[in-house]
This record gives sequence, C-alpha cells and structure tokens, in this order.
Amino acid sequence: MKHKLTAVLLCIVLLLSFSSCAKDSVGCFIYYPVYDDMTSLDPQIARSDTEKLIVTNCFEGLVRVDENGEIVGGAASDWNISPDGKTYTFYLRADAKWNITDYTAKEMADLLPENFAPAVTADDFVFALQRALDPATGAADAYLLNSIENAREVQAGTADVSSLGVRAVANNQLEITLSEPQSNFLHVLTECICMPCNRTFFEACGGRYGMMVRHYMSNGPFFLYSFTDADYTLYASETYNGNHKPTPTKVFLYYNKNGNNVPDKMSQEFYSGAYMTDAMFTATDIKRSTTVTELQDTVIGFVFNLNHEILKNANVRKGIAYATDAVSLAEMGEQPYIGSLIPSVCGFTPACVNLYDEDLAVQYLLAGFEELSQPKFIEVPVVPEEQPTEESELADPNAPPVLPEEEAPTEDDGSVGPPETQIQIVEVEEVTSVELTVLTSEEYADLIKRQMQKWQRILGLRCIIRIETVNETLLRSRVAAGDYEIAFCPLSVRTPDPLGFLLRFTPDSPDNCISLADAEYEALTDAAKAAVSTAEQQQHMTAAADYLQEAGCMIPVFSESSYLVQTSGVSGIYCYTGPDRVYFNNAFSEN
Repeated sequence: MKHKLTAVLLCIVLLLSFSSCAKDSVGCFIYYPVYDDMTSLDPQIARSDTEKLIVTNCFEGLVRVDENGEIVGGAASDWNISPDGKTYTFYLRADAKWNITDYTAKEMADLLPENFAPAVTADDFVFALQRALDPATGAADAYLLNSIENAREVQAGTADVSSLGVRAVANNQLEITLSEPQSNFLHVLTECICMPCNRTFFEACGGRYGMMVRHYMSNGPFFLYSFTDADYTLYASETYNGNHKPTPTKVFLYYNKNGNNVPDKMSQEFYSGAYMTDAMFTATDIKRSTTVTELQDTVIGFVFNLNHEILKNANVRKGIAYATDAVSLAEMGEQPYIGSLIPSVCGFTPACVNLYDEDLAVQYLLAGFEELSQPKFIEVPVVPEEQPTEESELADPNAPPVLPEEEAPTEDDGSVGPPETQIQIVEVEEVTSVELTVLTSEEYADLIKRQMQKWQRILGLRCIIRIETVNETLLRSRVAAGDYEIAFCPLSVRTPDPLGFLLRFTPDSPDNCISLADAEYEALTDAAKAAVSTAEQQQHMTAAADYLQEAGCMIPVFSESSYLVQTSGVSGIYCYTGPDRVYFNNAFSEN
C-alpha cells in the first residue's frame, strides 16, 4: 500500500545497517516480537520463522550475509571454487569454537567426554549436510541441496549418506562437490539447513537434539539461554571469535501470536524493533525518530491449485488466466501493476507476460471442457455369469442344499495367477461448466468481486466463480497447505534470490503451494542453476517465470512490502529479506 509518512525517514533499501553506535558500547538489551511457536531448534529441521530466526543468530555457517547483503566469511575464513564451478573448498577459522554452556555441560556430563569444549571442524559440516539429506531426518529444505553430488540418491534412500559429495580434507578444510554448477550455491550455504552439527554432541542427545536448552550447542554470536511458551532469551556468546561479535548482551524474543498486538506495542515503543507486514505497519503510529526499512519482497496475485480435479487441466486454467486483465485490476486496487512475477527485492525482475485476451480465454476454456469430457478407459476384472443348470431349475426349493463333491487337486492348485481383465469405457458426462472458489483476505474482497464480474462477462455461465474471505494469517496458512482452489494472496521471498524464488515451485520444495510437478519447468530451473554466465542464467529464469504465467499457474498483479522498523534510539538491526533472516549482532539501543 502507499503510505504518506510525515517527518519519518523511510529507507527504501534492501539491506541497510544503522550502525551509529560504537562497537565498544556493549551491554544493551534488545526486545523483539516473533509470530509463531517453535517445536525444535535443530538447524537441519527448523521450519517456522521463529525457529529459523533463533538458528540464524545462534549458529554460523561456512559463509554468511552481512549488513550490505554481501556474502562474507563465517566459520570459513576463505574458500575457492574450481573453474568448472563444481568443487568448493572451504578453509575454516582456527579459532572457531562451539559454545557449550555450564548448564549444558553439567546436565550432559555423563554422556559427553571429559572437559568437552570442541572446535568447529570440517566434519561438523560433513555430518550436518549428511543429516540434512538423510531421509530419516525429514528435512523440509533438503531440496535446496540437490546440486550436491549424489544428493538426490541419498534423499531417495538409494545411496548411503557416505556417498554424498562432501568430505573433510583436514580438520579445517572442507570440500563440497556438486553434480552440476549452481550459481547461487554460496547463498544456499547461508540457510539454516547448512549450519554445522557436532556428531559427538548430537549422538549424546539421544534423539532430543535441539528440543531443550541442555540439548542445544551452537557456534554463532549468540546462544539460547532459556525459553518458555511466551518468550525466548538469547545471550551473547563469549566463545565466539568471528568477525560478527554481538553488540547486545541479551536479546528477548516475545511470542506474539499472529502479530495482533504488535502495532500497539510498537506505537508505545515497547519493542526495540519488529518485522511488520503492510497491514501491521499501516496500523502503527510511526514516531519521528523511528527508522524504517521497506522491503519490496511480496507479489500479490492469483495462484491456482494444480491438485484440484478441474484445475489440473491447463486449458481451464488458461481460460481463467486469459480472462484476467492484471493491469486494470491493479488500477482498480489503486496500485501500480507489478510488471514482474519475481519481487523487486530479488534484483532481477523479468517483465510479465501479458496474457489478457478475451477471445482466447473462451477458446481455452472450451478446449478444457472438451478434454474433461473425454471418455475414460479403465481395466476391470472379468466376472463370468452363472448359467443355471437343469438340475437347479427343477430342484425342490424346500430340499436341503447339496454340497459339491470335493474335486481332486490338480497340478496347478496352489498357484494364484492374475485375474482375467478387460478394458471398459466409462462414459463421462459432457462438461459444459465449472464452479470454482477464489480464496482471499477481507482486504481484497471488493477487488476480487469486481474481477468476478469481468470473468462472468467474458466466460458467462461456463465458469461460475465464487469468493471466500478469511483473515490474512489463515489465508497464508491455507495456501501453504494447498487448501484452496484459486487464491488471491501474497507470495513472499525468503531470500533476495530470483532463482530461489523460482525453485520453490519445484516438486521437492515444501513451499510449492501450487503443487506444480512439470518436467518442462524443472528443466528450465535446472538450466538456470547450471548456467555459467549471469546472462545465460537470467535467460533461463525469464523462461521459467514466463512458463508459470503461460501455463496458467500464477497471475501477478501488484506488489506489497514488508517493513523492518526500529524504534527511537535503536539501530543496527538488519534483515536479509524475511522475518526469519533478521540479524541482531550489530543491534544497539540507547534505552
């Protein structure tokens, strides 16, 4: 939405660090809201935004993202990439250590070696990546690692984890081999699933790793000190020796379900900062000295559920898509047309395909009806009809039944063969109309009703579309779960990576909310991953984005922003797109 802010510094920047405080000004506390609960802080299986936010600040991967959005060293001080783009060699910092608290050391004393204080080694990353792809782990984000040699085979259970293309060359030297080049692989390594895992500590936890404070050991700027149902407390780590030492000594994360109270608490400056949706930001009384970073990370538009019986048909989807004038719909919503399927925060925004064509819309819809009306062929077992015998017809109905004599066994007795079958045609009624429902939020209900009038004018009674409205939180959760037919909803990026956004619609991705499983689309994203040059990669990404639109899977309409807001006297909190990638190591509060 458009906002008019009086005397407010609105920084329309992707990544901006407000580090006005001196690094020696330590001792401050940061108070920050989170919007969902956690079940595990195991980095390999972290799923919710809260889980990933804590992992992001408590762990450090081989590389990390700095306040300018650049890839910099994390646990690795240096790395090199082979000329063919397939082999990555990382050199770990000699001073990288695990932080095991006195409480954890005491509670786990009987299960760990004496004086357990390990350094972070290459084997910690080998073990972590093997766990991530082991099907027994059930890591939702395992698809991100599919480019590693033998990753797909390991994940499918057809190869042992030891065959994965990762090996410890030495204690401080790690080698990762890819089956194909992946231009954004360093960004993938910043994801939670790639954080290290100490084999000895993991095994000592006996299946409870990451579930309690005593079963938690991290290597980043902070460590998890305590948590309850209502809050999580992070302390600065005294054993962290990297280049991103924390300024605050404590970070308090408060569970605020659905963010309902955040606008009021931010207006009162109870929190040091917050990651806010557009609706939350609009409801907040922004102070003069508040610092705001706008992240254009969300595309609003139509998505189609390809698991739906009718919407599996591409021509039916195309009929609706070609009857949708996204440009005029954006104007009706008093929003600028987004012009690209990929959010602008990703830095690469290929122009949208203009599908609107009323005549073609009707042609596609009718073609879809014809396909849906085709007879279906099924294979059914043959059941021989019983022929009445003369004896049975003349038998006394009051006489007791005569049991058949036992037949002598034959050589074939005991062997069961497949029953005889035949092909039958099951006639299907001719499809002449369909009824579908668009799921959306109350905010966009009026806009969708106006679009429904246009659909009715173009498609007539052939396509009857109704509307169902829910709150935004329920809308997002239902779309994520695939509980919809058509939805007009927000799609937000997790990282400012255009390829990462496109990969979410591949079969292995848990974020594939449209249930797309198409070999042509996978070939395009695979080609983008393997591209050698930026121009080549962008060419394949453009083709993939075009495919999503031309196949009637998605219709982008306009964009929406999220906001990282820091209250008076607070600086240094920065974000790498998404509520799960907010960093506190540079944060400072004067209060």
